[in-house]
Amino acid sequence: MRVFSPTDKAVNASLKTFKPIKKAWLTDLDEKRQQELKPAGHVLKFKAAKKKIVTIEFRLCTTLQIAGMRMGKPIAMSLSLTLLAGRIIIRLEHV
Repeated sequence: MRVFSPTDKAVNASLKTFKPIKKAWLTDLDEKRQQELKPAGHVLKFKAAKKKIVTIEFRLCTTLQIAGMRMGKPIAMSLSLTLLAGRIIIRLEHV
């Protein structure tokens, strides 16, 4: 996520999400991690310097249980969806 601070002073900012934030980092414009941030549940607080672009990478995770059959036997799978820097990563695992 990128935000721009058009003000003449540094400001304290916050991001609120619909799911808890698992991890977050300030990144450079090439999206290389520079500093880990400490989210508090659904809220991530950060500072935005005057007239600067702030780039943040954050992860939201949710898990969905799936039941199915394989070779006539019931199986359970866990589907994880992670939003990572604007991309969705899908992981399917046996539980």
